[in-house]
Amino acid sequence: MFDKYKKMLSHLNKKDGDKLKNYICSLPIVGFNSSFYDVGLLNNNGLMHKIYKRDQKPFIIKVGNRYKVIKTKQFIFLDQMSYFAAGKSLSSFIKAYDAKESKGYFPYEWFDSYEKLNYKVQDLTRTDFYSSLKNSVISQVDFNKLMEHCKKII
Repeated sequence: MFDKYKKMLSHLNKKDGDKLKNYICSLPIVGFNSSFYDVGLLNNNGLMHKIYKRDQKPFIIKVGNRYKVIKTKQFIFLDQMSYFAAGKSLSSFIKAYDAKESKGYFPYEWFDSYEKLNYKVQDLTRTDFYSSLKNSVISQVDFNKLMEHCKKII
């Protein structure tokens, strides 16, 4: 990024140049609902301690117990959900941008112990993908596609 903006930096005053350098030095890490789930989970394992250890003056926007933005000298953590309408899902977000990829499936509620790390994917059933949030299970078509995909990569 410095090479890309080198010419522009040479034309800016020191204050504006420092602002641009600050901007281009931070690698964005974008999550989906990460301010609620991921950052909270990481924080339980010392994330903020590690951030303050590396950067004594991080830029942080916190609302309640959610971190909307955490910016250090090297990274900026952003939650994509902060930038579009309420009630949107990751699937609808991906579809809106005609992405070639789609949201994957994971048996979140089934996966409740370390022992299940050794469980074989082919032994999962549709009911293992039950979501109490949606009060539904994965469709048979999507389950079949998932199993076929898993066979290809194993």
